[in-house]
Formats: sequence, C-alpha cells, structure tokens
Amino acid sequence: MKTAILLANIGNSDLGIGEDSIFSPKNSSFTVNVYEESKKRWELGDYKDLDLPILEPTIRKIKESFDLQEIFLFGTEQTTYNKQDTIYVALIAKKIICERYNFDEEKVKVSTIFKDPTDYEKLLKFYKQKAGKVRDTVDQIFVSTTGGTPQSNLVLILHMGNKFGERMRMVYKPRSGKEAVIYDFDFKEKKDTVKVGTVQIAFELSESFPLEIKNKEATKEKIFKALDIANKENVNIICLPELCICEDWLSEIEKRYPDMIVIAGSYYDEQGHNVCRVIMDSDRDLLPAQFKMTPSDFEDCRICGLGMVPGEKINTYDETPFGKFSVLICRDFGNFHDSFRKKADILFVPSYNSATSRFHQEADSHVKNSLGYVVIANVASEGGTSIFGQMDSKHFHKLVKKGYKQENDQSLKLCELRKNEEGIIIAKFNLSHKYFPKISPIDPSEKPNPVEEIKIIRI
Repeated sequence: MKTAILLANIGNSDLGIGEDSIFSPKNSSFTVNVYEESKKRWELGDYKDLDLPILEPTIRKIKESFDLQEIFLFGTEQTTYNKQDTIYVALIAKKIICERYNFDEEKVKVSTIFKDPTDYEKLLKFYKQKAGKVRDTVDQIFVSTTGGTPQSNLVLILHMGNKFGERMRMVYKPRSGKEAVIYDFDFKEKKDTVKVGTVQIAFELSESFPLEIKNKEATKEKIFKALDIANKENVNIICLPELCICEDWLSEIEKRYPDMIVIAGSYYDEQGHNVCRVIMDSDRDLLPAQFKMTPSDFEDCRICGLGMVPGEKINTYDETPFGKFSVLICRDFGNFHDSFRKKADILFVPSYNSATSRFHQEADSHVKNSLGYVVIANVASEGGTSIFGQMDSKHFHKLVKKGYKQENDQSLKLCELRKNEEGIIIAKFNLSHKYFPKISPIDPSEKPNPVEEIKIIRI
C-alpha cells in the first residue's frame, strides 16, 4: 500500500460531539473563549467523550487507500493573548488520534504558531521552515484545509506544493457532509502520447429492463483480469464495454488501479440512468459521470414508461494529462460524434451493440474528417471492439499479417477483435501528431506516426 503524510491546521471546529463543534453557538456548553476552555479540558483530561468532526473523516478517507504514517497538526498560541488560539485543541486532537487509531505518539507531531495566523509574511517563514522537516520518502502528502484560517491553509498548500509537486493533494471535509473529499491540483504536464486499451469479453444480460449481468462472478473475474493486464502493460486509459459493470465493483477498481484512468463500462443506477463512471486517481468523483442520452430499442421508455432515463449532455474530459476525450455510450456515438470533430482527441465508445459495421463506418468517417481517434469496446458475442486512427496505408500489410486488420480493408480501422474473441487491444496514440505527414524525412525515426505499438493480448 502507498504511504502518506497528513498536515492540518487546527481551528475551533476541530473538537466536537458528533458533527457539532463544542465551540459552536448551537452547543449548550458554548463558550467564546476557545483557548481557556480547551486548556482546562487538556489539563483535566476531560476529552474522552469528544470527537474530531473534521480530522476523523479525513483520516478515514486517507486510510482507505494509503498507509498513513505521520500526522502534523498546527495550533496557535500567539505571543499576544488571543481567546481563539487552538494549541490545546491540537494537543487534545493528538491524544484522540493516538488512542482511537493506534498511532505512536511520536508519529503525531504538534507545532505551535506563535504569530498572527492571518499574517501572510510571518506564515510564509513559519511554513517554509516546517516544510523542510516533512520527509520526502512518502508517496503522497495530504493537506487538510477545513480547519485553521484561510491564510494559514493557503500558505501551507503553497509550501507543500512547492516541495512535493503532484504528490501533494488537498483533503477537505465539507460542513454539510459526513465524508471527507480528496482534491487534486493540476501539477501534471500534458503528455504528447497516451497508451490506450479497449476490452472485449463474453458476458450475458437478462432480458427485461433494467438489464443485469447473468453470471456476475465470472464477468467480474474477466473484468479484473483485463484490468490487471492493462495495468501491467502501463496503459494510461482503459475502456470497458457497456453494461459489463456492477456499481459495487467500482470501489475495488478505485483501490487497485490508482495509476490508470478506467472508463468503467456502464451500469443502471437506481433512477434508471445508464451511467459510465470515469475513474481517475482512485476516485470516481473527480470526473463527472457520463449518462447515456440515446436509448437502445430495449431501453426505450415510450412504450409503457419502463426504460432508461436519458442523460442531458456529453462531457468533455480535459482534466487529465492525456488531451481531451469524451465518452459516447453506444448509440450516443452515432448521434453525437459529429459534434466533437476537432474538439476531442479521443472518443471512447463503450457499447453492447450488434450494428458493428454501422459504427465502424461512422468511426472511419469521423477519423478521416477530424484530427482524432475512436476507441470502441463491445461484447464478445457481437465482436467489433476496435481502434481507429490515421495511418499511412503503406503499413496496412503489417497489420494484416498480424491478424489485426482484414486484407483489402482500406479504412482507418487499425485493429479489431472479431466475434467470440476475448482480449484487449492496446496502442499508443500521438496527441501532438494525429495525422501522418505526406513528405517523409530521410530518417524514418524523425517521422511521427499517429498510432504505434499496436498489440492484442488474449484473455
């Protein structure tokens, strides 16, 4: 499991009973003097019945995916007396953390801010010194930004981001929610290439709406086998077929594949949406879900009101290092791909589709008329899982010889899995050069190919 350190500024909302701060006016024992009240509780050991409304959800969230090795808490005790100072809140929080989460006391460090916690100049010096003491040997640094002053949180983020770059993530506990949320900062440079994978497996669905996977355990085993292969092959983005996922598998996908973007097929939610989750950095909520807009025949609700609830828009995902992409679930591809000409680098098409020839014609047309790629994932009983991209036809004979492309096929379908085959197509797409130059340099290594490193791995 990856390792992590948490840093948190402590404020007057960090001690509570349940979700409510003991220093809130809503609390019957409310006192305006945080410093004296928390000092009294610390000296008397009167904190056994208290909770940590911000820190406990934060710690739980981090520990879902990381080995949390150290915690740094920052409390205030200004040289000029201030009744809002929180050093004793921090000391009590340390005791509670150590007792409830079996932390070694040496691993929970409390530091005192003696200066005004709203003074940027003094805070910059303080946190610069503290940043130097945070060891550089862990995988992830989390900065909690719920407690403390806005100024102290901003400066803490600046110094941790400066030292740890993309390894630093922000964790926030919303006042209105029970769970903490992890946010990323976009320190990631945009990549020139992306390694994609698309999966074709055999599975069956029930005959009545909402459709369900018949053999869930066998299907789950195939899904995770495919994802394991893709992960081993260092695939950046992997696409699964439509309706091949159960919602309760998503948490396991999040935990097992933190370095891969998973376009997780689709499933029906409780409202009847056909929904595809795009999982990035072990979090299905970082990117918005894609809801299918165009129902298939068996999803059409016009007959008697039973059927799919359509989505409202197609998302463009540009928050990743790998260009811009969109997810068009099955018939949405036929309806909306024209809208994304020259606007998306890649169109991913999770499908459960018998009209593969029709989709392939649309994909070929899209790639010929747009600077982009199309990646289709389909069920094995129908076949047609494929990748489309621009390529000099001089290379087609190589693809034919490998069994990736049919002879005499002059379309831009570069690789395909046929009916009843189970496997993964993997390829590297060039995001800077999505078409091949007409003039070839003397040295072929200087000629950028839009698509390279094509392979099929059987499942």
